[in-house]
Amino acid sequence: MLRRKAAGASHLCQPFLAASAAPQFANGLLLLRATRVSAELPPAAQWLLGSIFVALLEIVFEDKPPGYLHWREVPTAILRLSSIPTLGLIRQLLDARVPPLPPPQPGGALAVLAAGGRAHLVHWALLVHASGLILPSATSICLRMRFSLSILVQLVQLAAAELATPGMCASAALSHPAAQRLTAQQYYALGGAVMHWLPRALAAPWAGVPRPASAAEQGAALMRLHRLIFGFMVPVGCELVMKSRIFSMHQAQREAAGLAGETGAHAVLFPAVYRKCWPRFLRK
Repeated sequence: MLRRKAAGASHLCQPFLAASAAPQFANGLLLLRATRVSAELPPAAQWLLGSIFVALLEIVFEDKPPGYLHWREVPTAILRLSSIPTLGLIRQLLDARVPPLPPPQPGGALAVLAAGGRAHLVHWALLVHASGLILPSATSICLRMRFSLSILVQLVQLAAAELATPGMCASAALSHPAAQRLTAQQYYALGGAVMHWLPRALAAPWAGVPRPASAAEQGAALMRLHRLIFGFMVPVGCELVMKSRIFSMHQAQREAAGLAGETGAHAVLFPAVYRKCWPRFLRK
């Protein structure tokens, strides 16, 4: 009975799977059109076509509930990890685009917000895109798997994005003088000295006062901050809240079937999050 209920509940993920596969289809079709289906596809096109195949496998696999419940995490993990090769595509796009942004007026945090609002908003979106966190964050919410494995996959994706940070900072779009001025103002507006000096001071307190951060280090610090907040804390928090409700329903099903409830660390974590984050009238 529990297996049938879980199989029925698994079909609720179909819209999420379709939504996550749609961008992969669009990117693959655009790349095929750009390359005219040549004999030698670029590596980014090969990986995107591979992710299309895995997305199709995930959707087809879900129509087989017993097998899907047993093996569903394998194609899900592969589909989530397929976002790693797109970092090369992001770098290509950053090299092909040099933003024609006017130089912002110098000043403190208030002047940054008042004088360069539009330019800073565009540049912030560019930094978020260069951070490589959009696909990992979206897939962590759309493609669900067990919480511990999901965090591991998320960390692998963010570690790959961290390794690509020097290349992103050296791209044409972020190494442009106007972009570097915007990066510096956002960096210091967010307390850049603390972001740059504190990790070094904790790692080597005897090293003295470190040198000021370069333009590349400022961009890298901002990208790390974006990954920490929008690439890890927000998606993991959303997933934890959603999993807490699913776990409470699972425990209620086991209780109704006369079975003992789940035990372990997740049996302590999920109920605590469920009680804190879900209003009483939404609890079942």
